[in-house]
Amino acid sequence: NPREMPAAVKAVDDTFGLAVLSVNRANWSDAQIEGISVIQMGSSTVDQGQTVMAMGAPMGRSRSVLTGSVSYISSNVQGADTSVRLLHTDIVIPEGANGFLVNLDGQMIGWITDRYSDHVKANFLSAVALLDLTSSIQTMINGEAPALLGILGQNITPAMSQEYELPQGIYIYRCIADTPADRAG
Repeated sequence: NPREMPAAVKAVDDTFGLAVLSVNRANWSDAQIEGISVIQMGSSTVDQGQTVMAMGAPMGRSRSVLTGSVSYISSNVQGADTSVRLLHTDIVIPEGANGFLVNLDGQMIGWITDRYSDHVKANFLSAVALLDLTSSIQTMINGEAPALLGILGQNITPAMSQEYELPQGIYIYRCIADTPADRAG
């Protein structure tokens, strides 16, 4: 395939299973570059019922595409050092699917991952809302691995603080095994 070129790994985010790769454009001919365009990140608005396409390897095979719709959105799903929105779809997939969720405007809106499998209905595709990963992606584009503390927690907002008489900040309810927070005790 004339569009396959060697790439170097700039950075990896083990929390989400993402990596940023870099290819040397100087090694590409004009014919190889022709027709390649950058995919745009979608807006923060993703609605229930919205038609989406799963691209990448949603069937466990690369270069496959599936279509469906967003069934529901889970907000504030806790992950390592963060909380994210999960976009749940009606797209049936096998275990081990990966890739991206794309809207009908051709914008990337989600990262298909099994990192939140305890929040996912078996055999249905779920994706982390891509805008929730923007900070991590930008850090990797700059060639740095995102920081990992290794906690699961809940933000305590001013309203929560007042209602439950808790200090504002983060309530840590668990350290993830073999992370800096766990090793620190």
